[in-house]
Amino acid sequence: MPRRKSRGGSSGKLDWSKHEHAWANILHREIFETGRYFKKNEITPFKSKNLKSVRKNRESSEEDEGYEDGTSNKPYVKMVQLSSRDYLDEIKELISQLEDRVKIVSEEIASLEGVDKRADELHDKIMKLNRALTAIKVWHQDHSETEEKLMELRSDIETCSSHARELHHTTRKKLGDLGQSLPPDTGDKLANVELMAEKSLTDLEECETEHKRARNVRYDFQVDVEEVQFWISRSESKIQDRSLEPHALKNNLNEIQSEINGISEQLDNLLTNGKVITEKTDNHQEKELVLSTTTNLSEQIAQLKQLIQDKKNAANDAIDAWQRFLQFHAALKAWCEEKEAFLNEPFTFTNLSSAKLKLQDYNTALKSIRNATKNLGEMEKELKKISTVGSTGDLGDKLSDAERDKVDIESSLMEKNAILQEMTEEWDQCEKKLKEARSWSSKAQDSLDSLQNKKRPIRDQLNMRDKMLSDITIQRKRAVMALEKLKVHFREEITTEQDIQKLGKEIGKDLDLLSENIKEQCKTLEACLTQLDQYQQEIGLLRQQILSCEGELRTVSSPAYTAKDRDKALAEQSACRERIKGLQSKITAFSQRMNLINQRGTPDSEEMTS
Repeated sequence: MPRRKSRGGSSGKLDWSKHEHAWANILHREIFETGRYFKKNEITPFKSKNLKSVRKNRESSEEDEGYEDGTSNKPYVKMVQLSSRDYLDEIKELISQLEDRVKIVSEEIASLEGVDKRADELHDKIMKLNRALTAIKVWHQDHSETEEKLMELRSDIETCSSHARELHHTTRKKLGDLGQSLPPDTGDKLANVELMAEKSLTDLEECETEHKRARNVRYDFQVDVEEVQFWISRSESKIQDRSLEPHALKNNLNEIQSEINGISEQLDNLLTNGKVITEKTDNHQEKELVLSTTTNLSEQIAQLKQLIQDKKNAANDAIDAWQRFLQFHAALKAWCEEKEAFLNEPFTFTNLSSAKLKLQDYNTALKSIRNATKNLGEMEKELKKISTVGSTGDLGDKLSDAERDKVDIESSLMEKNAILQEMTEEWDQCEKKLKEARSWSSKAQDSLDSLQNKKRPIRDQLNMRDKMLSDITIQRKRAVMALEKLKVHFREEITTEQDIQKLGKEIGKDLDLLSENIKEQCKTLEACLTQLDQYQQEIGLLRQQILSCEGELRTVSSPAYTAKDRDKALAEQSACRERIKGLQSKITAFSQRMNLINQRGTPDSEEMTS
């Protein structure tokens, strides 16, 4: 197959297909060996509508003899006979493609002349970018400015690197497509430019890494400073917080102490980063600031550790005081509960002896107030100790409540003790008065029943009983008043019936019985007096009759009357004497009956009559 010389000056095989090779051989033979067909005939597209014109042209030529019947032996006639109109179209298309390929190769070969110039421009630009990269201070304080410069350099270097790779790749590819190789000088120059760009990118990445390290170190340093300062401030606030109870303060101290290791590690990192900053930075003020910051933080941490230890000791003392306070409070509360239960116990005693024993119990309870007062004072002392460290919580309320309960119970004990004291005294007086009333009642009854009393005159007996009735009223009033005064205490404190109340009722019944008895006796004695008075009146009438009879006897016994009729006078004298004797016997009978009534003390069931 023939070869053609390309414009680039280098020879090589064209990248054709089998059809292109076949048609190229045919065209080469017809064009360069005979040249007859294309001299006499123009190559035009064969369409169905132009078929007749083609045949007409062929009929007018000798060279087309045998074309229609296929008997011609000419080479191009055989070619045409073996071909179709489609192959003619492909030939035309192939020619067009060949012309396009020649044009493209010519243009690419022409552009290769500017590759060296572009490579030199990229080399100069990369060198300029390297100088700019060297001038950047990655540990400068203004990270934003540095980052902006690095970003600009990255953009420029990446652009140059991309252009270098693209120039090298496209140049080699284009020449490869044309079957040509890249000239060694141009290839070395392009490779060197590409390597320089890659090295610049590597240096840029190192600068970016160092800048990132500088930014991270400063950021970590600042964050650590802020966190350590915040932790110190927060820890000091927790330690100095007087609103916390000792237990909460101790928990805070333990929590802070547990955080010290982590903060110490953070402080070590802070010191390490601070040392790196002071070594790397060229700013004198920044160095001084970093050194002063690390020194101050180290001193503050050391002071805080000592403060934690001191506060922990104080918190332990306060917790011990808190525990002692609770112990005293529990003892005082138990005392209050015990005494409150004691106060709530009703007075169930039924006699004075039991009441006096209860009074002794109250005196003992009053003596125990001294110990309760001592516990209350100890609670106040412990509370003051706790308040010097932190909050006392609800201990103040507990102290106030305990003090109030203690005062209430103390006042109740004293009040009930006074009531009980007064009650026992009143009870003692009441019991004495009741015993006196009973003794008087017994003596009065004995006096009534005595023989000496019965020998007394009825009137004296009646007067004595009248006086006794008056005395009974007085004794009853004394007993009732004594019981009423005692009942005032019983109504408040005692609900059960007492022995003294039973005694009072018995004495009342005895007095009532005595009174009834005396009244009955008075009635009897009054009846006796009535009979005696009546009998006395009868005796008086009889004595008047005797006097009248004696007068009549003197009359009939006179000598003058006897002289008249001695027998009659003697008879009348005898009759008068008999009447007088009968009257005197009646008087004697009444007198005897009166003596009997006086002796018996009871009136006659049947009254005597004259």
